[in-house]
Amino acid sequence: MFSGSVSYPFRGPFSIAPIPLLSLVTLGALLVVALTLVVSLGKPWLGAGFTAADQRDAGVMVDHVHSHGPLADVLEVGDSILAISGDGERWISLVGYDPDLEPHTQPSFQAYNQYLTFQGELARIIAGGEVHLRSQDGVHQLEPRSNRPVASLGLQFWLFHLFGLMALLISTSVWVFRRQGWAPFCLFLSGLGFFIATAAHAVWITRELGLPAGQFDLLLRVNHLGLAMLLGGIISLLAFYPRPLPRMRALAGILVLLLAYQVNENLQWFDLPWHTFYLPLLFFYLCAVFLAVNQWRMASGKPVARAAMKWIFLSVFISMGVGIVVYFLPTLMGQKPGFSQVFLSGFAVTLYVGFALGVVRYRLFDLDYWWFMAWLWFLGGLSVIVLDLALVAFLGMGYVEAAGIAVLLVAWGYLPLRHWIWQVLTGRSPNTLEHHLPALAEAIVRARSNEAAEFAWQEILASLFNPLRLERTGWPVPDTRIGANGAELLVPGVTEDDGICLYHADRGGRLFSSRDRKTVQSLLTVARRLHQARVAEADGARNERSRIIRDLHDDVGGRVLALIHSATTDRQAELARRALDALRETIHALDDKDLMSLEEMVADWREQAQERGDAAGVRLDWALAIDAAAEVMLTPRYRINLRRILDEALTNALRHARPSKVVLRLEAEPRLLRGEIVNNGLPEELRDSRTLRPGRGLHNMRTRARELDGDLFHDLRQVDGECQLRVVFEIPLPEPEPVQGGPRLGGGSPAGLN
Repeated sequence: MFSGSVSYPFRGPFSIAPIPLLSLVTLGALLVVALTLVVSLGKPWLGAGFTAADQRDAGVMVDHVHSHGPLADVLEVGDSILAISGDGERWISLVGYDPDLEPHTQPSFQAYNQYLTFQGELARIIAGGEVHLRSQDGVHQLEPRSNRPVASLGLQFWLFHLFGLMALLISTSVWVFRRQGWAPFCLFLSGLGFFIATAAHAVWITRELGLPAGQFDLLLRVNHLGLAMLLGGIISLLAFYPRPLPRMRALAGILVLLLAYQVNENLQWFDLPWHTFYLPLLFFYLCAVFLAVNQWRMASGKPVARAAMKWIFLSVFISMGVGIVVYFLPTLMGQKPGFSQVFLSGFAVTLYVGFALGVVRYRLFDLDYWWFMAWLWFLGGLSVIVLDLALVAFLGMGYVEAAGIAVLLVAWGYLPLRHWIWQVLTGRSPNTLEHHLPALAEAIVRARSNEAAEFAWQEILASLFNPLRLERTGWPVPDTRIGANGAELLVPGVTEDDGICLYHADRGGRLFSSRDRKTVQSLLTVARRLHQARVAEADGARNERSRIIRDLHDDVGGRVLALIHSATTDRQAELARRALDALRETIHALDDKDLMSLEEMVADWREQAQERGDAAGVRLDWALAIDAAAEVMLTPRYRINLRRILDEALTNALRHARPSKVVLRLEAEPRLLRGEIVNNGLPEELRDSRTLRPGRGLHNMRTRARELDGDLFHDLRQVDGECQLRVVFEIPLPEPEPVQGGPRLGGGSPAGLN
């Protein structure tokens, strides 16, 4: 989305496909973990853990004792060790000694070297064979084991490797899919540095009382090199991403200072004021803030860029800021940090987790959902391999049994967990094509006009993506496109008229992706084919109706008209005229363009009904409430069915009874028309009856109501001592044609389409 156009020359060595390259990096990382495991297990082992005593004049305290270690029956938790010596050697005091101290927390090179020298002397004694420990209870003699079991390494060893692998795999998986710019490479460089630093730290964190000075110094130098790579990568990333800064002299100067810091630390030329090791880290943090401010200023007026930058900067500065506050600042002030470095590493790895979430939410580095899925698939395969090796190495299972159990554990545990993680991180429900296809098909098939089809298409898009805003473009859109770096989705219309623009998917919670574009394109293909089929069907039916209208008008109409002129009696002429009226009504019913409002139809029918009532000497009581539906337009078919229901109800009242009045009630609500026709004057044989066998008229009325998706029923009731017949119907009104409202986009094409 925001990757710069700057390219780097590393082409040939990295022409490997993404997944194989990611696999190679992972294999290399696992080999490094195995190497640290071999080094850690090869140390002499006392079988106890030690920590600094609370009082300065006390020795080191026994923190824990392994049940199968050399000190299992010698020392207990809480014992204080005052001094240590080898066989026949002088005693070395442990009073005031901190075996857990991180050497780089010392403010100067001299204090740093003194601690390493003391560590080396303790390691020499332990590796020399017989060891003597002086506690408050006396002198204890033991023989350290030449190597230690895996279970003695402790949780911190594995946590350091876990955090390092997470940082390396996330940063590598970004780089292997986006190798055309500096920004992904800088992220990979920082992740590699993080892994190197934690791998070295995992080795010395397992020490008991001491570590050989040369080995300890090498591990610290490797750790500091990894930390420099981490800082250099993050600082360079902020210089290249989201946009390359116009002037790179600031970045070059910062990197030169970082290199000078490393050279001075390795050669130990001179101490820096305040704190030789940690003061530069505070300076480089401020450099990162400086670059971030410049990036923010460059993104002025670009809301999408700033939204992504907020995510990036929160990921970077929260993780780095917490480290500054809870660890580096107390050390600079001469205080012991309140948190261990394994906690600091765990919090720092949230930087890379934040980048992974940013890829899913904001398409960082132009990556999309496919990146996350590819990473999860790779992790699933890696889980099978790691579980298989663990079952063989630690539980002694056979190769076949271990492979089968590993596959089952991943299938039952990892795959459901992966699905849950995907739902949580993306915030997306299974809102895919198959969930909307039935509704789309029904809506398009039921649409009776182009506007209705477009309205149905917009409703499906709104349901699928839940955008903050949806508008008609005012100009045709040739194909589905992503605009404004994922903030907009331009979609063609079903009828190839105006396009549609959707803004900010999931109420602004994410950006539109290539997967969204493909989903819309698939739905659009189905919608257009359904619409074309419906239009073709409607055109065919319209042509057939036109042919029938012509035949009825020219042939049958002419013959009926001839009957009128040739009738020998008034009775024959009247029957012929009625037939001609019925024929004209049928012709009008076939013409679907002959629309009439409900208000006009009721007014016309009321006039004729009143004439019939006056002729029969029956009073008609009217109760009409149809203003709310006056704008609903009725097709001839709808109008004729409704009118014949009303005519037949009035005919039944006048023909089969001797009413003194007929009550006619019509009430039009939104989307529903209710009618009631009530008459008195029933024959004697029906006055005490609770049922009425329906005849042909009532049957036809019910059939016509059901043709309009409504229903009709009748009943007999006693009111004020007289029997009344009541006919009631409910018929849904046709939906009005959708009216497109809201602001329309300008006539030009939106900028930033891709």
